[in-house]
Amino acid sequence: MNRQEANREIVKRISEMVENQSDLRFHQVLNSLGVTVRDLSTKIEDRNEPIKVRDLIQEESVETLKRMNGNGG
Repeated sequence: MNRQEANREIVKRISEMVENQSDLRFHQVLNSLGVTVRDLSTKIEDRNEPIKVRDLIQEESVETLKRMNGNGG
């Protein structure tokens, strides 16, 4: 699969979840699908520290799609 095919599949899945789960906020959709990844080194229960999201800007779309499929990434 190439980058464009992976991008199309990612967008398709996001669109489907937005249509089927209209109560979710956009970043909830991304997190639920595995597009964004939280840095769990910050304790979630510690409300004084923001939950960090890993910067995945250099990640290839195919790797993002693998993570969405639960195959690592």
